[in-house]
Amino acid sequence: MANRKLNILLVTANFPPESVGGAIHNLRVAKYLSRLGCKVDVLTTYPTYPYGEFKRQTRLYSEEKMENIKVMRIWTFQPTKPSPPVYQRLLQYLIFPLHAFLRLIPILFFSRKRYDVVVTSHPPEPTLLLGYLIKKFTRMVWVAEFRDPWLEAAVSLGFISEKNILYILSEKLRKSALLSADIFAYASKHIRDGFVKKYRVKARQIFSPNGVSPEECPLCERKGKNIIYIGNIGYAYSLENVVKSLSYVADNDLKLLIVGGGDRMPDLLRLTNELGLEDRVKFVGILSHEETMDLTSKSLIGLHGQKELDFLEAANPIKVLEYMGCGIPFVAIGVGEIERLAKDSEAGLVVKDEPILIAKAISSLVENNDLRTKMGLNGRKYVEKEYNMPETISKLYQSILSIAP
Repeated sequence: MANRKLNILLVTANFPPESVGGAIHNLRVAKYLSRLGCKVDVLTTYPTYPYGEFKRQTRLYSEEKMENIKVMRIWTFQPTKPSPPVYQRLLQYLIFPLHAFLRLIPILFFSRKRYDVVVTSHPPEPTLLLGYLIKKFTRMVWVAEFRDPWLEAAVSLGFISEKNILYILSEKLRKSALLSADIFAYASKHIRDGFVKKYRVKARQIFSPNGVSPEECPLCERKGKNIIYIGNIGYAYSLENVVKSLSYVADNDLKLLIVGGGDRMPDLLRLTNELGLEDRVKFVGILSHEETMDLTSKSLIGLHGQKELDFLEAANPIKVLEYMGCGIPFVAIGVGEIERLAKDSEAGLVVKDEPILIAKAISSLVENNDLRTKMGLNGRKYVEKEYNMPETISKLYQSILSIAP
């Protein structure tokens, strides 16, 4: 099927300079659709997450260019302190889609410019409201991307209960979205299976996993004495025992680099100081994606620690795929997709959430150069074949073409 220029609107609550995996993923979606000849506009917020890392913005609207993509940023409430109260998060999530719809009314109904497709990137749940309204009032193709079980996570982590009116409304919104959307793009088979079992999914289903762009993942033969964690330091992650594991690693020259930020950062800093590990654990903060990938390629091992909770079985973290893309093996805590990934790729070790077991896995790779090199090569080959982002977006584009008017 020949390429066709489509006008696409991507709606997302996360976009660079935010450094979380969802933001990086959304940039890649926009970038590769653009390279396929589409005109892509992104409607998003001012950078907000991790909370406390960005200044609050008061402008209602601004535009910028990024990778030949027009990025339209609109105001929503922005929590500015780490681990803000639930009501502040809700204000952020709810104001965004309502403001976005008001902002889009002139374009959708009174402008010569028309979009052919709207892509909504989930989470959070209220973003689906905008997709639903656009679909209801226009003939645009709606691609509803579901990247993680955000609502289930909120319940499991104690932010909301299943009896809460917001949970009930979110469930209704999901059901309406999956009945109205043209394409249900799911990031993992766990998400697909759970949603198909729970809801009536009329939309065309397409596997659209997190992935990497090999061109963005450098390979470096000269490694430092570092192991690295990149990404969010939030409530779904178990990093305390990762830090504690350094106490059981005999090589005192080995350093843990933590790149990123999030709600649990103060707790992790406090723990590091209590354990006297300030010289061995370095909190790098938030870097650009290019700087992060460069630092990753020069590290010995990538670390990932997610809590062993049922809803996280669906998680297929971008950070782990990027470790593999940069040719370094990983040590992970977790269940479900992360276990499958380690087994299928032969590029990582998955252990229980215990400091001594984490330390043993780290030491086994640090001390065995041949094994570490082999697993690193396995990982690079695996993501080039199975999680190649340009190929994933090309498949999504062809699916859109097949139903676009």
